[in-house]
Formats: sequence, C-alpha cells, structure tokens
Amino acid sequence: MLKYHGSNLVRAGFLGAVLIILVILVGLQPEKLLSMATNVRYQALFSEAGGIMPGNDVTVSGMKVGTVQDVSLRDGDALVTFLVKGAVELGSDTTAHIRTGTLLGERVLTLESAGNTTMKPQTLIPITRTSSPYSLTDAV
Repeated sequence: MLKYHGSNLVRAGFLGAVLIILVILVGLQPEKLLSMATNVRYQALFSEAGGIMPGNDVTVSGMKVGTVQDVSLRDGDALVTFLVKGAVELGSDTTAHIRTGTLLGERVLTLESAGNTTMKPQTLIPITRTSSPYSLTDAV
C-alpha cells in the first residue's frame, strides 16, 4: 500500500485545493471569466450621458462588439467605461457617439474607428471626439 507522507501529502493537498477553487470559479461565472480574458477596456468622456447605461451595446459599423460597463461623473462630464471584443482593432483617432438603438429609445454607444495606429487598452477617448444624442427636450 502506498501512503502519503511528508512533502507528498502537502503537494497532494495543494493540488486538490487549487482544483477545487478552479472548479468553483468556472462553475459560477464562466462567461465573466471568458469576457475578462478576451475583452479590452476603453473609456470615453461625454458632455452628457444621454441616457446610456451599463449593459447597453457597443457597436462598430452596426455590429455589436461589446457592452457598456460603467457610467460615472468626472468633473461634470459623463465618463463611460466600456468593453470591446479583443479581436476588434480601433484606430488611435476613434470617435464615440451615443445614439438611439431601438424604437423604444434604448441607447447604443457607436464607435467609428479612425487613425493610422491602433488604440491601446485603457485609452480615454476625449470629449472633443465624442457626441451625445439629439434630445427632444433640448429642442422644445
């Protein structure tokens, strides 16, 4: 009979604990683990939030490429944090626009890629390259 003792016991216990933790993590949140590994985070600064909310779609040329993660205030402006699929390359002069995506008024963050170089992760799109949606209350 084989018996565990000494360093073999510690090694087996450590391996078992790591496997249990991995199984729990994958079992509870597989889509979040996948998205964290394959998505790139960017931010855009808008003069107003225009109804955009976490969970709204991010599109490039009409195709969904990500989701809005957070909307917060920064010096009186709206800071929108969003995730984009890692396979999507955005140019260094990319512009961001909040637009109406559905007949019910749901907002969509639309990106228009521009520039000769690729935008790096965590890049902030400045307020000069963003626009908020047309507001009916402003027009009245």
